[in-house]
Amino acid sequence: MEKLKNTLSTANEVNFIYILIACLLCVLCSYILQIIFKNKSSSFSNRAQLQNLIPILSVTVFLVISVVKSSLALSLGLVGALSIVRFRTPIKEPEELTYIFIAIAIGVGFASGQIILTSVIFFIIIMVILYISSKSTGIKSNNFNLIIECDAMDSNFKNISKVMKDNFDNINFIKYDVLENSKEIFVYSIMIEDISVIENIKISLSKSLKGFNINFHDSSIIN
Repeated sequence: MEKLKNTLSTANEVNFIYILIACLLCVLCSYILQIIFKNKSSSFSNRAQLQNLIPILSVTVFLVISVVKSSLALSLGLVGALSIVRFRTPIKEPEELTYIFIAIAIGVGFASGQIILTSVIFFIIIMVILYISSKSTGIKSNNFNLIIECDAMDSNFKNISKVMKDNFDNINFIKYDVLENSKEIFVYSIMIEDISVIENIKISLSKSLKGFNINFHDSSIIN
């Protein structure tokens, strides 16, 4: 009887050390993923919030999987509990969803005991991310949004359309809106190679519009 107790005690101690090592590696990998997301991601919405939540998400998944993996009853209970959870914050960009999925995969992999396999595949994923990021470095988008605000007049749309067609080969009309202060908003998607063309736009519009303002943005950061 005493020998059985000693065997069980040793087994529990070894199991605890194994889980602790897996947990530490999970934390390490999740922080590496956080650094990669911070420095290499092109995401603009909720970026600061997401990068801080990546390690927490991985460790939380690690805890959940560690608790339920040895019990079918707990696994079924987890499915029922998660079925009532609703995430209210929308994921606007596929890149964010990809990093969230990687963070979850880290937690599941280490919690299930696949330490070597998870570490190797995580290293490969990081290498792929770094390679893709290095290939896209220096590539500058030439897609922009041009937002024109002016005093409401019947001839505004006609005059603005003429100026846009005279200065751009590739334009798309996106939005028109009227504000409470009798201001009109015109939004265009444009492609340009030389940003100095905006000065020509301002000069041309000043001849036909009253009280106008121009906002010029890279389309990739307009949410």
